Amino acid sequence: MKHYPFILFYLFCNVFIYAFHGGFWVYVFCFLAFSAVVVWGSFDIELGYFVNSITHKRTKTKEVALTFDDGLTEFTPKFLDILKENNIKATFFCIGKQIKKYPETFQRIIAEGHTIGNHTLSHSNTTGLLSTSKMVEQIEKCDEVMAKIGNITTNLYRPPFGVTNPNIAKAIKKLTKKASDGM
Repeated sequence: MKHYPFILFYLFCNVFIYAFHGGFWVYVFCFLAFSAVVVWGSFDIELGYFVNSITHKRTKTKEVALTFDDGLTEFTPKFLDILKENNIKATFFCIGKQIKKYPETFQRIIAEGHTIGNHTLSHSNTTGLLSTSKMVEQIEKCDEVMAKIGNITTNLYRPPFGVTNPNIAKAIKKLTKKASDGM
């Protein structure tokens, strides 16, 4: 995890407070600035503030990575038809509850050679507020649904709404360690 921005920001605040003799408004300013940086880091996944992420990749060939979120839905088969007609592969970040709702579509995605990613079990609006253990549970339960319905595992994960925070980072770290330990 990258802590350099946090450390640099902390040092900047301390120097700023020292330079202005630590008045009340200086502390308020530093608190607000720090809060703004944390919020920005939580909602802009490209920053990699809490979690390293792949948001773009430079290659020598011109190519596009096509991804779908929040599925499956009743429209997914139509997307699959278009992808098949044009011989295009995509990555589908799937929600466990939606996989249960559309198991045949999930199996079709796999059969047609698309890549699968985990997008949590329920894609709750409160995902960014969940504890580390609840986040681990959301990811693991989605993995279980994928394994049961599609006989597939994945190491790809996309957080709902692109929100990251220390709890999500800890959950990913726990699950990565668990996977590397072979459990």
